[in-house]
Amino acid sequence: MDAGIYIPQGAGLGDYVWLDLNNDGQQDANEPGVPGVTAILNDGGGNPIKSTITDASGYYTFPNLAPGIYSVTFTTLPYQRLFAFQNTGNDASDNDVSSIVNLPNGYPQSGTTGNYTLAAGEYNPTIDAGISNAIPLGVSSILAQATLREHLSTVRWVTRDEKNVHHFEIERSTDAATFTKVATHVAVGNTQGEQGYQIVDDVIDLMGETIIYYRVKVVDIDGRSMYSNTVSVRPGSSEQISAYPSPFSSSVLLEYLSDTDSELEIVMTDLSGRKVYQSNQEVKEGMNRLTLEGLGALANGI
Repeated sequence: MDAGIYIPQGAGLGDYVWLDLNNDGQQDANEPGVPGVTAILNDGGGNPIKSTITDASGYYTFPNLAPGIYSVTFTTLPYQRLFAFQNTGNDASDNDVSSIVNLPNGYPQSGTTGNYTLAAGEYNPTIDAGISNAIPLGVSSILAQATLREHLSTVRWVTRDEKNVHHFEIERSTDAATFTKVATHVAVGNTQGEQGYQIVDDVIDLMGETIIYYRVKVVDIDGRSMYSNTVSVRPGSSEQISAYPSPFSSSVLLEYLSDTDSELEIVMTDLSGRKVYQSNQEVKEGMNRLTLEGLGALANGI
């Protein structure tokens, strides 16, 4: 009788990071691998275990793993690149990394796959990351503001340096958590410098709310998106104030809706709370437009 020693074969996973030249989320014969991308192996709870870097041909692997649940995070993408569309077909050749982009600058810092379960000795060679060849989502900045007069909210936003922007979606919320789209506005698409937009939202059915929130979603020609800052109006208050532009350089225009003839005290502080500007202005009942001049000497961060 012979006695043999069984050495279990470790599980593993890996595959390929490639440049998706035609932006279809699938590997094609003419599409090259991307070297130098960091792949991080996570456990089932999303905690990093180990990392590796794609080789000169774009391949990576994590061998000799214990059975369990794993995911992979990819970082250090080439400059201003996005992940391709996710799970578009054949799992052996599609992009498995999330393509959602909501970061302030429009570019992801990393992307993570779903979870994969490995049995003892199982090797999964289908976990791929496609990097889009599309021109990235482009606005170098977007700033939103909102005012309320009677039951009409006016939402204004200003973009800078649009690139391939398709449209804007204006979203509203009463709790700052769950937002609903209330309007769509076509974008100019490609601009240099600032470009302004606005919509008017009738909130007569929400006048009993304490506060109403708005944000603007920027959507590019490939369907990727990013968000503006969140702004708000207060139906319970008859006084509303907005400032343009923001940030300002040497002057700023204030629009102030007052419910009485009165004196308005305007105070500006820096980030530490130190008062750097003060002015008293006479205002009338209704909408007042006040221009503050000579602000060029104030430091950034006001």
